[in-house]
Amino acid sequence: MSSERELSNKKVLSEIFKSTLGERFVPIQEINFKDEYYLDQFVHNLGEIETKNPKLKKLFLYDRDLRFIYIDIALIVLRINKDGCQLNRKEELWEIILEREWTKSESEEYESLRYLIDYLDLDVRSLFIHILIFMDKLARFLSLVIDAKNLTRKSFDKFKKALKNLRGKEIEEFTCLINENTGWFKTVKDLRDDFIEHHPGASGIIGFSNGKSHVVLTTTEKMDMESKTVYMEFKTVYIKEIDDVLAQLKKFLQSLNDFLCNRIEVLPMKDED
Repeated sequence: MSSERELSNKKVLSEIFKSTLGERFVPIQEINFKDEYYLDQFVHNLGEIETKNPKLKKLFLYDRDLRFIYIDIALIVLRINKDGCQLNRKEELWEIILEREWTKSESEEYESLRYLIDYLDLDVRSLFIHILIFMDKLARFLSLVIDAKNLTRKSFDKFKKALKNLRGKEIEEFTCLINENTGWFKTVKDLRDDFIEHHPGASGIIGFSNGKSHVVLTTTEKMDMESKTVYMEFKTVYIKEIDDVLAQLKKFLQSLNDFLCNRIEVLPMKDED
């Protein structure tokens, strides 16, 4: 009876597995921090100009911080891809056991992947945190290219809002560039605030749907008396969406570099209000 039940369960698992074949973790684009830290050109050009402005001199210190944070982001991306590769291997082991028993080495390998999903979840959350750290430091960096009183630079979010109150041709073009290239920022900030920093819930969940791999972030916010964790399915984070955020971040840095290089002679831009 037991063997029949085991055979039946194996058939059910086999059908479930077959229905998800082809739904695998697809690696996200890696960051070449040597070539894709696009502010390099602007900082290099600024270094060749004799400037006694103390604000612009501070740029070099903030640039150093930004470089190392960007390297951290690049390394986290590598970790996520490594996690995904191991996740795919775990799925392969499931496919094997539906056909035959594991060898001793395969069994040991599967055991070594026990906390894989937790690692992937941790690395995704870490990526969001470091992107926000980078953007907040970027606000300090960019505040130095503007000559304005009481310009908030404590965070990128506040810096972006403060720019709306400044006047001047260059500043307004600068504000437009930032608004056009950081639409993704609020999404990342909301995920970081709600699911990682302020109301983190149970973690370690990954799934596949519509041919996409995703991490499910959870929160204890707005929980009722019956449940300690609310699984927010609409906050599912597709790996492809993370890929898009990284692509937009790089595009933003490239556009930012071009803007600053083209206006290097008028820096810092003055507020006319």
